[in-house]
Formats: sequence, C-alpha cells, structure tokens
Amino acid sequence: MLQIPTNGHTLNHASVLFRADEFDILFAGDVCYTQEQLMTNDLPGINANYKETRNTYEKIKTYAKNNKLIFLPSHDKNSRLRLINKTKLE
Repeated sequence: MLQIPTNGHTLNHASVLFRADEFDILFAGDVCYTQEQLMTNDLPGINANYKETRNTYEKIKTYAKNNKLIFLPSHDKNSRLRLINKTKLE
C-alpha cells in the first residue's frame, strides 16, 4: 500500500494505491467526483490548483494504461460496483 500525492483539489491531497496480484486499486479521495469526470477531463468547480488537478488526472490515466487499475473516487456512487465487478479504468 502506498500513499501517493494527488494534488489539485486541495493542497497536499493524497490518495492510497493498494497493489494486489490481479489489479491495483486507487482509493482516490477527492481527486474528482466521478470516474467519468476523470475520463472527460472535467475539472471540479473548486480546486486549490487547476494545473495540478490536470496533471494528477493525466498521471492517473497514464498509470491505468500501463497497469490494471480500479479507480475509486470517494463521491462516485459507482465506485462500489466497479470494485465488486473488478472494472478497470480504461
């Protein structure tokens, strides 16, 4: 388990990356409200630093291209289903 910086929404925001044999899980906190928001580059209305948020989005998507990743932002009502169904970020 790793704590990783995911700056943007708040200063010093961090997420937790859990590495498992079959896939990795990113407990993303308040990186964004939903996975769809990440995929469409839709930045939340409130951010400490919009440039850092864009950078965080790109780092997460790049990680997902190179690793099997389940993305779980805190406010996304579908996070639970993605975890149960092992739905990876693509």
